[in-house]
Amino acid sequence: FVVLVGKRLLNHELAQQYLTEGDADFTITVPFSSPDAVFESVHPSSVRSRLDVALLNPYNNMTIKYFSLACSFLKTLTECFSNGTMTALAVKVESAPSLNPGQLTLSDPACGPTYSDDRFAYFHFTVNSCGTTRKFINNVMLYENEISLPDELKVKLNGTTSSEEEYQLKVSCYYVVSFAETGTGRQMVRMRLAQDASYNTFHQEEDYPVVRYLRQPLHFEVELTRSSDPKIALVLDHCWATPNEDRDSRPRWNLIINGCENPEDPYRVVFHPVVADARVHFPPHVKRFEVYMFSFVEDAVEPSGQVFVHCDVVICDASSPSGSPCSGQCVSQDNPKRGQRHVKDLFEERHFYVSSGYILWV
Repeated sequence: FVVLVGKRLLNHELAQQYLTEGDADFTITVPFSSPDAVFESVHPSSVRSRLDVALLNPYNNMTIKYFSLACSFLKTLTECFSNGTMTALAVKVESAPSLNPGQLTLSDPACGPTYSDDRFAYFHFTVNSCGTTRKFINNVMLYENEISLPDELKVKLNGTTSSEEEYQLKVSCYYVVSFAETGTGRQMVRMRLAQDASYNTFHQEEDYPVVRYLRQPLHFEVELTRSSDPKIALVLDHCWATPNEDRDSRPRWNLIINGCENPEDPYRVVFHPVVADARVHFPPHVKRFEVYMFSFVEDAVEPSGQVFVHCDVVICDASSPSGSPCSGQCVSQDNPKRGQRHVKDLFEERHFYVSSGYILWV
């Protein structure tokens, strides 16, 4: 008989790689990633690989004996790094034999693999690029993306409409965003709505819903509490409004983007300086900003509506040099570089998120 390993005959050269002969038997040993094995399926932390072996009659190619073995191998397909980068390995599976891994992209079709061959595609990207989405789950920040074929290729794997499974691979990274520091206890961030521009008195929980007229100013204060460390500072990274308390809901309107006012907002956020007084001992721990009460278009036909304000904040090193994330909140858009942050900076610092109670407009 002759031996068929996968789709190749076990010739002398291949036998030197795979074959070990005994007195009355032989053993074939093949790596799970060998081109002679096929990938049956891909899971978040494993790959299922199968090897087919057939003994053939050399005169008529009839199958004398057939063997098949499939195993699941632990394999890290997605890696998450503390500097805010992700890597992902896409594997060509048996159900998509015509797939060209080099044509796979992330959610943003402009983001293709950094390396690919006829079986693999390797991606390397930052969590704030390539269509990566972000959501908060308790004290965890979840970043997600998806590897797939661009829309124009999904039905053209064979030049015609394909019956093959659509290739989709979800990739995700989790980052813990709350923390504790030795000697200072657990740090907390809170957002409060001041009763006026003096920021001396604030609405309490029992005051909500707070009622405001359209275009009436809202004065928010975000404060790092339970900390007396003068070396750290609080920076507003992103702030936005939604019509309900779910911070990930739609529609949403951006108020602060990368630490600066939203340039598309006709009534831009106003940042107010913070100075030390009887209540504020560490001004870098506090940020104050003013927005004007507005309504969402979907609510414009109703007699009243509600708005919730949410913020992602960064706690970082106040001694960082000028130009760093902690060098100051944007005051105007005249200097667009202020407030911008590199993802490396963000992941060397610490993150919190806060939300207001709901505010009714009349």
